[in-house]
Formats: sequence, C-alpha cells, structure tokens
Amino acid sequence: MCELCKRSPCPPGCPNDTESTSTHCRECGIQIFPGDGCYIVNGKRYCEECVESATLEDLVRMCDIEQEEILGELGIRHCFFDPGKE
Repeated sequence: MCELCKRSPCPPGCPNDTESTSTHCRECGIQIFPGDGCYIVNGKRYCEECVESATLEDLVRMCDIEQEEILGELGIRHCFFDPGKE
C-alpha cells in the first residue's frame, strides 16, 4: 500500500503512480519510466537493451520492413563478384 495515497495500486495523480506515467518495452515487457532511455520504432517503444543487443533479424522484425530495405538504407547492396567489371 502506498504511503501517500493509502491505495494499491496508486491512482493517477499520486506521486508514486508508476503505471500511468510509464510504458513497457514492446519486445521484453520491462517497464520504462520517465527519464529512462528508450527507442521508438514505428511508434512503439523498446528498451535500450533490446535494441542495442538486437540482431539484424530482430531489427527487421521490429521495423516491420524487408531486410533488403534496411541494408539499402545502410548503403549495403548485394552483388555477384565479376573481376572484369570491378
């Protein structure tokens, strides 16, 4: 029970209310509080840990775009080696 409002959970407006002033990581579900670092991907929030440790496949899924599109944005293109054209 909250020391200030004497309720559990705290209602909006109580300084100890964390539910209405926080959000959750879309990937792992950890609670993200005001002032915490996070990433926004297509309007959805992700914690720093999930994004910074994500594989390329994870990022593709989070961004909901094709892998080739992400690679293209990074300046990476697929080709076939042809020594006569280099």
